[in-house]
Amino acid sequence: MRKTLIAVVVLISPLLAQTTKQDTGATNPLPADVVYQAFFGHVVALENAAAEHDKNGRKGSEVRAYYQQAVKLTNREATDLKRIADACGGAVHALDVRAQKIIEAAWASHPDRKLPIGAKAPAPPPELAKLDLERIDTVNAHMQKLRDALGPDSFRKLDGYVQNNFARQIQVVPVVPPGARTPRP
Repeated sequence: MRKTLIAVVVLISPLLAQTTKQDTGATNPLPADVVYQAFFGHVVALENAAAEHDKNGRKGSEVRAYYQQAVKLTNREATDLKRIADACGGAVHALDVRAQKIIEAAWASHPDRKLPIGAKAPAPPPELAKLDLERIDTVNAHMQKLRDALGPDSFRKLDGYVQNNFARQIQVVPVVPPGARTPRP
């Protein structure tokens, strides 16, 4: 049986929807750590885009203030969100670097990453499963830091926005390894 790899792709319009939708009671099938890792990444991407706008003589303040305005965060809350999102991104990147080294070591006997015909790819090293758990814990820890920084009411407001506006833009897309048949929906 072929396993299909799943990648989470965040399809983000330039600034997502401009209105906050009311909770419809629908549940998001994605784990909170997946949603918030993507959300934190988008917060950082908007900040980087705003800096690029400023650098090129365009107005970056509107991009920079997107979530602050959309969720009606105070200046301090918006600063905390950006700081925690950036810290989470850095911590996850460090885990990615460690994972890449483990993967490269696993493939060391195949420098061109090509296997002889009929050979199976090496099994994923068990260290990768541990790193995956660390990634989940890292994102959850940053979610808790955000919850603590914003307080229960502001975090609830932000989380409602994330679940009802941002998370709904995330689509899970099957990634088919080269040479494998495309799975049927």
